[in-house]
Amino acid sequence: MLTGKESLSEVAAEPGEATTISDTDNGKVNCALEIDLSLETIFELVPDSMLVIGREGRILFANTQSSELFGFDVEELIGQTIENLVPERYRLAHSQHRSNYFENPTLKHTGGIGRILQLCRNDGVEIPCDINLSPLNIGDDVLVICSIRDMSEFVAAQVKLQESEKSQRRLLETTHAIPWEADARTWEVTYIGPQVLGLMGYTAEQWKEKGFWVSHIHPEDRERAADFCEQSSRTLDNYEIDYRMIAADGRTVWIQDIISVIRVNGQAEQLRGFIIDITEAKKLSLELEVSLFEVEALKNRIDNLCDNSPIGLCYLDTDLRFVHINEFLAQINGLPVSDHIGRKVTEILPDVVGIERTLRRVLEDGLSIIDERVEGTTPDSTKICRIVSYYPDKADDGQIVGVRCIVKDISDLNQLALENAQLREEVKLNHPHIDILGQCTATKKLLKLVEQVAPTEASVLLEGETGSGKELIAREIHNLSPRRNKPMVTVNCAALPATLIESELFGREKGAFTGALAKQPGRFEIANQSTIFLDEIGELPLELQPKLLRVLQEGEFERLGGVETVKVNVRVISATNQNLQQLVSEGVFRSDLYYRLSSFPVMIPPLRERAVDIPELVWSFINKYNNDMGKRIEKVPEPVMQRLIQYSWPGNVRELRNVVERSMILSFDNILDVQLPALHQEPDESSKQLMDVEKAHILRILEETQWRVRGEQGAAAILGLKPSTLESKMSKLGLVRP
Repeated sequence: MLTGKESLSEVAAEPGEATTISDTDNGKVNCALEIDLSLETIFELVPDSMLVIGREGRILFANTQSSELFGFDVEELIGQTIENLVPERYRLAHSQHRSNYFENPTLKHTGGIGRILQLCRNDGVEIPCDINLSPLNIGDDVLVICSIRDMSEFVAAQVKLQESEKSQRRLLETTHAIPWEADARTWEVTYIGPQVLGLMGYTAEQWKEKGFWVSHIHPEDRERAADFCEQSSRTLDNYEIDYRMIAADGRTVWIQDIISVIRVNGQAEQLRGFIIDITEAKKLSLELEVSLFEVEALKNRIDNLCDNSPIGLCYLDTDLRFVHINEFLAQINGLPVSDHIGRKVTEILPDVVGIERTLRRVLEDGLSIIDERVEGTTPDSTKICRIVSYYPDKADDGQIVGVRCIVKDISDLNQLALENAQLREEVKLNHPHIDILGQCTATKKLLKLVEQVAPTEASVLLEGETGSGKELIAREIHNLSPRRNKPMVTVNCAALPATLIESELFGREKGAFTGALAKQPGRFEIANQSTIFLDEIGELPLELQPKLLRVLQEGEFERLGGVETVKVNVRVISATNQNLQQLVSEGVFRSDLYYRLSSFPVMIPPLRERAVDIPELVWSFINKYNNDMGKRIEKVPEPVMQRLIQYSWPGNVRELRNVVERSMILSFDNILDVQLPALHQEPDESSKQLMDVEKAHILRILEETQWRVRGEQGAAAILGLKPSTLESKMSKLGLVRP
């Protein structure tokens, strides 16, 4: 054993000498091991915790990093058993593992990515750790060098990544683009979004059957699609293809498949992609191709001067008078042929812009002008749009004696192009927001405001009741903005303790407060060049409001405990369900901050004001939970849907989602069974105020849950409210448990 006064080198020089652990006068273990200066310096340079453990499990040496990791002073660690750093529930097993290890000490790695071990801080907090053991032979005795790495950040990142992947998967499963995955070697589908059922009438499980995809491709496209995908998967990382598939009811569905190839060691292992229904778009595209083909054919006939083609032909002299004109051109000019001959073109078409100037240039330069666009009006005020080619006519001596004109009337095609452009704008307006459901006037007005403000840098204040979808609208503004390539950072001001919110928003320096062991960037730094969403902004403490105002005005701040000014470029979107103007008048919210935040206020309409959207929302939730619960709800009785539409929904969309989820749990067949008496018992008196309706509804839910507010089966979860919000409402409405 070591005496605590010898270095490792000294012990190694005298392997046979017996040593014991020495104690200080006050009875505490002072130091069970001294390491020579060079080895100790190495241990101090290592970023991980380094402990030296004896056979009995006592800590004989600890570096400074061990003190920072476990919250003990180095002197306090020396002499403790390693089991004191192990959670109590594992100590007995750990003692046995330690004894077994010393029976056959070897280099050993425990924990790691596959298995994270837990150790305990001085304050009882458990830390996920990665541990490496290395035996150290000193004479007849064996010590073990224990290298411990804090895996807290890694574990937190893993959890965040898993949550992000789960969120993205759920998001994709509510879009019109259907995600899928397949084995690149067998082409068998391993996953496909549940909304595929609505596309062609086949379930996700049917898609996973062997050979399903190829066998359901349209026979005329089957060989082409299969060969193209197989070849592209060998040579490309990303590609796309359009083809037809046969639906369960016999319909032909045009599919656009966007495919990414996942490779391992250069070999295609997995395919991932999105299926998009382009049936309607393909129909329009085919019609457009036909139109373009007809236009191209018409142009060729013009170039060949086919007599039987509807082409305008005329001949003008050097005074720009009509010498000849065919019947077709005379008709589209709105005058008989006889009324053209001998008259100047400017007399016949006085409102056609620039035609005289173009003709004079042809006469002067002697050069042809091909396919010039001409617009104007005829004598009968008909708008015209034409493609005109001008050819100078030369005599034998080379002198220009006139101009030959070939005219194609594209007025109808131009009008069609305008209508097509208008249709495209309407389609863009109606379908750019794949995450936001609803077609009522209030929803369309809201989306129009989103489209108008998204490309700007203006601060946006989203106002609306709890559960009305403020965060979803904030994310939509971000996704349509120039900052969409970076993730939006979300902060719930009500969820953060007042003592930590400044550190969370603006970051902290190492040592800014007890427990601040490292510098940490704040949410504003993370959101630099992106968007930050401040939810429940009315809950921001008054003392922090000037610092937020400075960020909005100057784009700068200092971290907590720091003096260095940090510059950021962040767009701020805030949200509240409170009346900020009232908070300003009460002196709990700064007026200058309010005006800065509300450069562009947007009021989110409550669900009761857009009841037309309820059926679409109900079915979106049903489709989602059908997959999650393994159920197949296919019908909502009309009386049930009407009662859902007529209900006032004080918890808005969040409450609707919770009601649908709860009802699906209670439903045992393919018909949605909603607990209508408990769900909807509106008062008959037309004069009944909304507050009375809300009070009655909350009271019913509280009685059903036996006045349990919190938890998964609590009243707050059923109503789609935060527990604190529900408790506040109960206090305001005078609801007290009997």
